[in-house]
Amino acid sequence: MKKISVYRDSGIVDISEIERFENKIGYEFPSEYKYLISKHNALRPSSECFDFNCNGELDSRDVSFFGYGESVNEYEDIEEFQQEGSYCYEHIVVIGGAANGDYICFDYRGNPNSNNPPVIVMLHDSTDENNKMLICPVADNFELFIESLYAD
Repeated sequence: MKKISVYRDSGIVDISEIERFENKIGYEFPSEYKYLISKHNALRPSSECFDFNCNGELDSRDVSFFGYGESVNEYEDIEEFQQEGSYCYEHIVVIGGAANGDYICFDYRGNPNSNNPPVIVMLHDSTDENNKMLICPVADNFELFIESLYAD
């Protein structure tokens, strides 16, 4: 995985905090994600931008990863940002956010038992034909997502 330059973070977090959350929600995260976040809790990378295609149009967002444990405030706490209910599909785990309010997520819909799910962006102000937040694919896995990040 490419080396990440850190713009800001909340320091280290014991990997057991991440695994506690995994157990709570019933999904296994990629090992690359757990390692990165354990070293840089609530990470905002210096190269924070990524591109994606949504409905045939190229777009871009930035990413700040949510964090774990008592060292993060409520605006960075991953548990506060999980989306449930009628506007979100099942098997989606929010791991970060964009400055405009969109969500960066792991998508377990294709395989809830995966430990290397695709990364998607879930648009908070656009809905699909099922009246759920519009989902756009970003990367086939977390490592490819990290490789796609660039500085604005």
